[in-house]
Amino acid sequence: MSFAIPLLAKEALIAAQEVINAQSQRFPLFSYFPREQYEGEKLEVRIKVVDSEVGRFTTADGPAHLVKPGSLTTVKVEPLYHRPYLKWTSADLSLFADWDQVRKMAGPASEALQAQVSRKITEALDDASLGARETMHDMLAGALLGSNTYDVDGASQTVNYGHPTLTDPGTTWTDSGATIVEDIYASIDEFIQQSDGVPPDHVFYNPRAWSRYFVPNEEFRSFIVANPDLARAFGVKGPPNEMADAEGNMVDPMFGLRWIPIAGPHIKAGSTAQRWPVATLAFASLEQDAKRVLEHAMVRDQYNPTPSFAWETYEQDEPKGTYSRYADNGAAVVLIPGRVQLFNAEP
Repeated sequence: MSFAIPLLAKEALIAAQEVINAQSQRFPLFSYFPREQYEGEKLEVRIKVVDSEVGRFTTADGPAHLVKPGSLTTVKVEPLYHRPYLKWTSADLSLFADWDQVRKMAGPASEALQAQVSRKITEALDDASLGARETMHDMLAGALLGSNTYDVDGASQTVNYGHPTLTDPGTTWTDSGATIVEDIYASIDEFIQQSDGVPPDHVFYNPRAWSRYFVPNEEFRSFIVANPDLARAFGVKGPPNEMADAEGNMVDPMFGLRWIPIAGPHIKAGSTAQRWPVATLAFASLEQDAKRVLEHAMVRDQYNPTPSFAWETYEQDEPKGTYSRYADNGAAVVLIPGRVQLFNAEP
């Protein structure tokens, strides 16, 4: 059925765009980490190295007891690779061959067959690419949260990006009497102090934070009722049930910041994993000047000849069959220190 390969490859390119468009809502961070291609086998990532009583190491969760403040440096890492593939069945190839024979014919039968072929390819490529895009999106989320695991000099190593932390709230945000509004204002001011005068313009958060913290908070609700003009000036448009959808995705900017929801739980390696902690807010300054802050760096190799993901449909003898493969690789890079800062709502 090799004559079906050209048709399959062509239809797959169309389906790939449909798949990526459909998956974009599931993976919002791709738009904040522009892809950049580099020649070679390794990528440079700026990390934070710290010293302790037991020697020099990199830490996944920031400075801890008996750890001295560290300095930013760069290491060369192997990019994360993901090359899932799917094998097309004989029934699939027969379907493609049938469509190849009648695709120039007009009429309901031809249109129905075309719809069947397109649906089959789109669903298959969605399955093939989902794992890779989950892996890459987890990597981007890790960069904002402060750490990722890469291969460094032949060994797996967790590197810390060295994001500054913001002062913990005086009252945990789970308390209905917490001063959430005051804490956000204080965090903005502190961010500016720690970023050489550049203010934040984005907050990355788990949408569950909306119902967990904001909706029941007395200070936040009174801020809307007692200061409607001031609240609207800062993008706070009440009542709270109109400011976010049922999942906790905020509709409009608030306090001069764009709130970007990053869903927390997802399926990874057959089990539920947590991509983004509910208590963590990542304040970021991404639009204050023309400088790029975040980047999805890629290496160019035989699997990735372009600076984007690669689709390939091919035949092979061992194991014999017709396959489609989605390939991607990369390392998440934070180009300007201090432009991402972390806040813990439940210290």
